[in-house]
Amino acid sequence: MFQNAYRLLLDKDDHALGVFTYDENGEYTVLLHVFPCATGRSKRMTPLGEFEISSKGEWKRWNSSQYSPFYTKYTSGLYIHGALYRSKRGDTLRKGSYEDIGTNATSGCLRTTYEAAKWVYFHCPAGTVIEIVQSSDLIEFPGLVPIDESNPKWDPTDPRKPPAETE
Repeated sequence: MFQNAYRLLLDKDDHALGVFTYDENGEYTVLLHVFPCATGRSKRMTPLGEFEISSKGEWKRWNSSQYSPFYTKYTSGLYIHGALYRSKRGDTLRKGSYEDIGTNATSGCLRTTYEAAKWVYFHCPAGTVIEIVQSSDLIEFPGLVPIDESNPKWDPTDPRKPPAETE
């Protein structure tokens, strides 16, 4: 029987997105990654339940001045995606949208780091299950890499970020 290589678990209380793969018995018990996330501002905005990943794209345009990298749709109108940017360029990060990761700050989407959004985009095909629970003992908030003040318009997990200038 074919199964997806990964299964995602979102713990809303801990703002943590866990990536599991299957063990020798074919059960998803092997934890590979835990990424930080922001969730909906109210409890109902990020729904509980099991969903399947469907469509994806490299940039999601939210309005004329907000974009997110590596969006992955998991239910109607809701996505896993990177922080907000002013354009489709890596040096236009909206710093506050990154710093809100780890809080209840979205309209229901799972906002995460550039690194995490890219990982999900490239490794979790359509049909991959994401289970959203209120709380789980399996994962916890992994922390958030702080913004590099010498490059505050870049997500610090983006490998394309230029090195800090030295004097």
